[in-house]
Amino acid sequence: MWFAAAVLAVTALMLYWAWAPLRNLFRRDQLMNASFNRWHLSNAYGAFGSITRRRSEVVIEGTMDDPGPDARWLEYGFRGKPGIRPGCRASSLRTTCGWTG
Repeated sequence: MWFAAAVLAVTALMLYWAWAPLRNLFRRDQLMNASFNRWHLSNAYGAFGSITRRRSEVVIEGTMDDPGPDARWLEYGFRGKPGIRPGCRASSLRTTCGWTG
């Protein structure tokens, strides 16, 4: 009995916290990636509203030379890098090849 009461209380609290993000979903000027409470339990993820064509990426380089101005640095190549087409992304569950766009 106490467990059902606790589940109902937590559900009611989450519904209360979800009201502001739900209203934001239907606004003309949506807030993207916004949080509506201090614990960040319910928020507006908004990933699709902020996707652009420009991508920043981290490049990892290494060298076998001694450090200095004449050292020759080479970039480590990673399979599945989005900028290289066609590409394959390997994961523990499946391999996905190719990107649309």
